[in-house]
Amino acid sequence: VSQSRYTFRNTGLLIAFCVLCTGIWSRWFRFVGMYGQDAYNYLRRLKSFPIYSQPEFWPIGFAFLAQPFRWLPGGDFFALQSCSLTAWAGIGVFLWHNLKTKVAHSRFGFFWFLGWLCSPLWLRSALLGMSDASACLGIAMVLFCISSAVPERWLWVALVGTLMALLTRYACAVVLAPAWLWLSYRGIMQ
Repeated sequence: VSQSRYTFRNTGLLIAFCVLCTGIWSRWFRFVGMYGQDAYNYLRRLKSFPIYSQPEFWPIGFAFLAQPFRWLPGGDFFALQSCSLTAWAGIGVFLWHNLKTKVAHSRFGFFWFLGWLCSPLWLRSALLGMSDASACLGIAMVLFCISSAVPERWLWVALVGTLMALLTRYACAVVLAPAWLWLSYRGIMQ
């Protein structure tokens, strides 16, 4: 099964589906995804993007990723929540591609995916207006490149994922450093 069969049209449909699910979720349960001080700080960042007057330690990546969702009706809360849910779905896409290539002959690949999909930790991060899912999406993109048969072909995905993860959460450098060392080693050995 080719990893390149996932097209941009599918990406657009996935984003539209996530935005629709966010709208239904927030209207049905009247929950806007704001929980804790992190979410409100990201909201301040989103409203004042790209210029933030106060010196902050918080990275700007999540506010940057949520900017396209601000154009949708629903407000800034909706934009943050839609960004998180779309990142969660993106993680699912990269996880599914990895499972298809690694456990293609196993009957349990779908159950692995279903277990991840219904995990309370991942569902929580997808429904909150926080950067956890976006940072994990960047890491999933790098791991997708590492696990592919031809990593040079997907190196641009790893570069985008690294930028996204580091600009969203600085702590991702701890996870990404060994991944890039492995990619470098693999490139030198070929």
